[in-house]
Amino acid sequence: MGLADINRLCDQYWEGTLSEAEENELKVLLKQHASNLTGEARELAQWFNFSEDVKDNLTLEKDFETKLYAKIDKQEVHHPAKDLWSWQKIAAAVAILLVAGLASWFLPKVNKNNQPVALEQSSQDTKQAYEESKKALMLVSTLMNSGKEQLETIQLFDVAQQRIEKTLNPTQKANKRKTNENS
Repeated sequence: MGLADINRLCDQYWEGTLSEAEENELKVLLKQHASNLTGEARELAQWFNFSEDVKDNLTLEKDFETKLYAKIDKQEVHHPAKDLWSWQKIAAAVAILLVAGLASWFLPKVNKNNQPVALEQSSQDTKQAYEESKKALMLVSTLMNSGKEQLETIQLFDVAQQRIEKTLNPTQKANKRKTNENS
């Protein structure tokens, strides 16, 4: 079997149509062709290796499920008032920075002897401040762009979660109906 078969099995895996035997075959193929894999197949191979390591080393307490359901039942409801308070703090900080910036721009500039600064010196300071700000923003831009690389891996998990939710939603709705009918 080649890479095309691996990609086909990967698609079936995400759709939830693989049998257990086919899933085991996919895992074996991913291990055999690990050096030739790219993209989603490579990420999936890494995921399977990681999950096998976790399964080997992970044990849950006997009452894990009970504790989990208890925590889910106790979760607080989202309160928009708390979010409003957070936004008020941010708005206040922005307002303070805006007032400080406007004050520094419009107030007259003086040197150490309380003499007004000449216009040429003021324009040089402005140019220097502009260049410093430009350097700082370029640094921020570089750091944010380097963070994009880590987001690509997270996006793979997001795609996987969406695919799983699509396949599980009909099953979960049917289970809820059965539970409600039994109650």
